[in-house]
Amino acid sequence: MGSIGADAQIPTIDFSAEAASSLLSGSDSDINIRRQVRAALEGGGIFFLRCSESSTQSLLEEMVIGMKSLFDLPEDVKRRYKSIRPYSSYKGREPIAPLHESFAIDDAYLLESAQAFARVFWPEGNQQVSSALNNINKMMLDLIYAILKVIFESYGAENRYELFVEKTVTSFRLLKYNLPPAGEAVGLVPHTDKNLLTMLCQNDVQGLEILSKDGIWSPLVIPQGCFVVMIGDSLKAWSNGRMRAARHKVMISGDRDRYSCGLFILPKKDVIIEVPDELVDDDHPLLYKPYNYTDYINYFVGNLKDDALETFAGV
Repeated sequence: MGSIGADAQIPTIDFSAEAASSLLSGSDSDINIRRQVRAALEGGGIFFLRCSESSTQSLLEEMVIGMKSLFDLPEDVKRRYKSIRPYSSYKGREPIAPLHESFAIDDAYLLESAQAFARVFWPEGNQQVSSALNNINKMMLDLIYAILKVIFESYGAENRYELFVEKTVTSFRLLKYNLPPAGEAVGLVPHTDKNLLTMLCQNDVQGLEILSKDGIWSPLVIPQGCFVVMIGDSLKAWSNGRMRAARHKVMISGDRDRYSCGLFILPKKDVIIEVPDELVDDDHPLLYKPYNYTDYINYFVGNLKDDALETFAGV
């Protein structure tokens, strides 16, 4: 088990890349994995995922090296990166998050996308950065889609999985949290992710905190080599509120910068999020009306409300 703070526990689920590949090729997932994943996401909305492959740690280490070379570039060079997607252009030390810098790259599991991103900063290309981006994305993509398939199976909605995935895209986010001038400071303000499913990894500098159902903030102690998997608002709505979107923040302290990267699975533009009929019954009345994902993001950007999902799509 992994830990949240001193006295709360969250599960660590073993899920090898080989198992993910087998699942995505058509095999049914192990019933025990389905049970563990569903229990974790309905309970706290989060779990640690451990891969048995020794290559996992080396891929992460290569990505951290690449992130350091990227974030060490001059500010004017980093600001060359622009995206039409909200929160995807380079963000650096803004008033709401003065210690936080980030980039987001669409579909970095495609080598040409990773290479195009690197050429924004290094016109001649940067093989180390683009290869690190591409390699870790390919591995994480198989894992996160396998987890999504496990979720659909656990609710008896496996026949909806393939069409659902066809309507998704990926965004890979690179994040640096700079040291505060003194003591401890907020690196990223409290929030829930707005997408479907998130998978995070980091260097060995901790800082991620989760809000419990009891309203208590607790720091995560993330085991080395593990990923963090969290539900976003959109999959919470799809599940008719059965799964919990984990509210989290980043607190920064110590003597080293924190580097983190995450793969975000999100609906394509204007996709409608709708609760399947099989997830509505007498014990689980409908909680969310169908909504346009793009409209929801625009609503959130314009309002920044903690209860944005409920006020926008709640029945």
